Amino acid sequence: MLMLALAGWVGAQEGSPATTYEELERALGTGSFDHSFGPDGRLKSCAVTKSTGDKDLDQIYCPVVRKCAAAQPKGSARFNCMDDETRAAMRDIASRRVAEHQRRIGASNVTN
Repeated sequence: MLMLALAGWVGAQEGSPATTYEELERALGTGSFDHSFGPDGRLKSCAVTKSTGDKDLDQIYCPVVRKCAAAQPKGSARFNCMDDETRAAMRDIASRRVAEHQRRIGASNVTN
């Protein structure tokens, strides 16, 4: 519970990057991405065409598409994989940011 409250507080700070999963999900919706597959299902191209404003989110998109295209070359399973992998990456980003913030708070408490 404390972790969720802290995540909400961290994300609410002006100028701070998105921290909660929900904030990351909203940020992801502001970006634009493009990818194309060949007739064999292999990934031909992948690009962030409009940044989400969050470097970490922008950087996860193409690796997720590449991974899922290799694992699931055709059909809806590929898109399910992309959705699942993107959600897992967003949870990782949020967890890492909360942990980094907790370390900074702990370090500042030690120096005070």
